Amino acid sequence: MRYQGQLIEWHDDQGYGFIQPVAPNQGNKKIFLHIKAFAQRGPRPLAGVMLEYEITRDGHGRLNAQRVTYVRRQNKSKSTDKTASGSLSKSLLPYRQYPQQWRGWLITLYLAFIVALGLTRQLPLWFLIIPVLLSGLSYWLYAIDKQAAQQGRRRIPEKNLHVLALLGGWPGALLAQQKLRHKSAKTEFQRLFFATVALNWVLTGLLTLQVIQQFFALF
Repeated sequence: MRYQGQLIEWHDDQGYGFIQPVAPNQGNKKIFLHIKAFAQRGPRPLAGVMLEYEITRDGHGRLNAQRVTYVRRQNKSKSTDKTASGSLSKSLLPYRQYPQQWRGWLITLYLAFIVALGLTRQLPLWFLIIPVLLSGLSYWLYAIDKQAAQQGRRRIPEKNLHVLALLGGWPGALLAQQKLRHKSAKTEFQRLFFATVALNWVLTGLLTLQVIQQFFALF
């Protein structure tokens, strides 16, 4: 039998939380939810979303949610099939994270800037290679950290991820957040992350200020 409830608590770093049932006959006991209990892979959950699930008991008799899915709101508008389909795709509860294309544009702009300076021989080769290597390392660490969170293993300290972003690995980190859906829902982490991105841009601008002036002088 399937039930519905609201996710009232979620620890994204550790990949678990608790569901509060909405049916009166289920009582007030919270249902334990692990990230692996979702029936399909999707966006990371956020507190407040409505879920549908089945209930099992673990070896200690505690209630666990299994085969969990997100609840969709029914579309009440009477419109064309195209409009209804669009409304349904946007009717997911707040957990839905729509693609943020500006992230890709930010990475593209940064890489285009670095490559342009390199092609005109305004910067040494190592200045091009370091951001690429650090970005690859950042993406790899994000993947390892997400897997560790899902398996309950030791996590990678967030300060290490921020240091890599500051040194120039933020494009890979930003790509990992979007593709792997990891660390993208933590407001505090995101604020500090984009502070490191901004600081990296400032430092890059200061280090290449004279080079940039020479570059534009070519035109």
